Amino acid sequence: MAGQANFLSDRFSDLGGQVVMSTEAALKQLVDNWLRQHPVIHWLFHHPIAALILVAVVTLLLAGLFGAIARSSEQFWILLAKLPFVLLGWLVRVIARVLGTQIPAWQRNRARQQSDRQTQLRELLAQLEESRRHQEELLNQVKQLLQEEKLV
Repeated sequence: MAGQANFLSDRFSDLGGQVVMSTEAALKQLVDNWLRQHPVIHWLFHHPIAALILVAVVTLLLAGLFGAIARSSEQFWILLAKLPFVLLGWLVRVIARVLGTQIPAWQRNRARQQSDRQTQLRELLAQLEESRRHQEELLNQVKQLLQEEKLV
């Protein structure tokens, strides 16, 4: 009985080995056929350094692409958030034009004040320039007098 158990055990282990070998052969044939149909993959499989470099380049390109998509998406959402305010401003301007209303008095006064300030600044700058010229003339006269004294 022990001999019969050993025989069955050997037989099953041989059968298991045959199953594994036939499965391995089938998978190997499947992979070989696939690699023959895809020569680029076959080449990359046999050149691992080139494959790593290619993977790194593709990764960088994809990272750049995803970054560009993210920035575009961000700009889109910002535009979408600003849109109601832009449309409201446009609507107010159109309504103001249609109704014929003018610029409010406080805005006119503010613009006039800014204009007056700019005029004052121009006048002050002109006076400073005139003072500078006068100072240069006086300095030139002093230099001439000093030179005449040295000559005499």
